[in-house]
Amino acid sequence: MTSYLLPPRPLRAFCFSGICFFAWVALAGAALAHAEAERVDSQWQLYSRLDMQAHSEPVPVMDMVEGWDGPFQSGRYAFGDVRLVTGAAWRQWFLERESRWHYDLRFSRGMSRYYYAQEQNNELKANQSLSLDVRSIEAWGMRLGRRFEASSGFGNLNIQPALALYRVGHFQFGHLSGTAEAGESERASAQLRYFYDEDKILEHDPFVPNGWGASLDLTLGWQHLHWQARLQVQDLVNRWQWGDAAFTTACINFNDPEQSICSSSGTASGRSGQQQLVARLLPTTSMSVSRADWQTEATLDWHGDYRRLGLTRFVLENRLGFSAYTSRQLGVEWRSEWLSFHWKADDLRFSYARDLDVGLGIDLKW
Repeated sequence: MTSYLLPPRPLRAFCFSGICFFAWVALAGAALAHAEAERVDSQWQLYSRLDMQAHSEPVPVMDMVEGWDGPFQSGRYAFGDVRLVTGAAWRQWFLERESRWHYDLRFSRGMSRYYYAQEQNNELKANQSLSLDVRSIEAWGMRLGRRFEASSGFGNLNIQPALALYRVGHFQFGHLSGTAEAGESERASAQLRYFYDEDKILEHDPFVPNGWGASLDLTLGWQHLHWQARLQVQDLVNRWQWGDAAFTTACINFNDPEQSICSSSGTASGRSGQQQLVARLLPTTSMSVSRADWQTEATLDWHGDYRRLGLTRFVLENRLGFSAYTSRQLGVEWRSEWLSFHWKADDLRFSYARDLDVGLGIDLKW
């Protein structure tokens, strides 16, 4: 929302430069060459995938990262999740190594109006209620999972739990609440409490050891005749813990507001220190229902205030798909035994897109 809550520039460069793309194209070429061999029933599988999704309601994703200079609408969320996974599977078991960047900002519409007015040096036309919650981590770890299968007269059912253990580097968890008054003076009063490893506000310079995290994902699948259904919940149960996290609590009063929600000496006052922190992320859920002979799939995705309904039509033996979503995204995807790819966006102009979903995966089996 504010600059100190945005992804760091190294991650921005990684996600938005061409380095990722060309590296994955090279790997894809190797996988396609391997795919020329005859298909056989395999017990071993090596795979790697990159999944990136970014959703911003008030401004385009790039403006959320770099500054609110483009088109604006009052909004309530900005959410991003990037995962780079390399794994191995043997029969029903799989083991993965994952690097993960997760950013989840939820805010009031008044907060988005206030921040946009600040960025554009505009005056507020009415009083605004301010609220902001942030959950942000950069982590790396290992995931172990197993697939369980059962058959009955009602079809085939599979259940796949997976538990990941992480080390956590950079993080931010916090909450801000307050009010902003109408006019050009940008008068506002707010209370802030947030935890972090690097302070971007009051320049508190703490030493914070890496934290730990654990997260349980659950996938359910069902198949009967031509019908298939799937439910996946990421971060279904999760816990993130730091033994000595840095924190700041503050009262902020800009330009002597008429109604203050707290008392401060000057513009801001508060305290900083270190203490134990236990935090949680919101789960991300995806559901799909498909019918093979119709070559059609309906999907529902949600995370917090973000919702998306979609419909995909497949051709070429269910390999090539074209999709449309209620988020105004249009998408294209490719599925084969060795290579998978998808691109979904609400605007072909990258810098104007508010909803982006990109993925690339490679599987080698023998």
